[in-house]
Amino acid sequence: MTAERSFSDLPGDVLSKILKNAAENSVYDFLHLGQTCKGFCETARNEYIFATASLHNYSCMPRRIEMEKFLKRACIAGNPQALYREGMAKCFCVVNRDVDRGIQLLWEASERGVIEATYALGLQLICMEPRIWDGYRVLSTLDTICSKEGFDILMRCRHVTNRMIADIWITSRLEPPKRYSCSCVDNPSWCSYCMWNYEARSLAGVLERRNHVPLRM
Repeated sequence: MTAERSFSDLPGDVLSKILKNAAENSVYDFLHLGQTCKGFCETARNEYIFATASLHNYSCMPRRIEMEKFLKRACIAGNPQALYREGMAKCFCVVNRDVDRGIQLLWEASERGVIEATYALGLQLICMEPRIWDGYRVLSTLDTICSKEGFDILMRCRHVTNRMIADIWITSRLEPPKRYSCSCVDNPSWCSYCMWNYEARSLAGVLERRNHVPLRM
């Protein structure tokens, strides 16, 4: 007679992958699965899950305590996408705003390969007069990527940034960099500086309009 087997009999790395996939779909799937058996319960504490799970289904301003706790633990574990989301919240949300901390988090996420973090970090910096050239240097890495892979990368960064801001209840404001005379006759497609100034003005407009949109309940 064949002995009964349970999920607890599976190797730990298999359990971790199952839980990671569940977490990427929904924090509630992750929590419910972690309660199904001893093996899942113990494996659900594995830092690997929090450090590596894709968080594309998560906003930067979670409205449920379970999601907030998961994102905080993922941030502590160094998950690049969690760092990005926390950095966005610190930079662009009026509540508990801490721009210096937000910049640090976006920088860490950028260094770990989150292109959207590089985009947001650079635009935040060029809107801060003392650090404007730091911002252009950060954004120069996106110039290189766009020249190799096309401007779909830029469109993706803009889309993800706007989606993150749409989840913020009350946004801060940005002061776009001052306009200056440029030999490109202010045609963003010809000049990196004008292009990023245009992106900064566009982001400032998104933040401004967001403050006049009724909160979603």
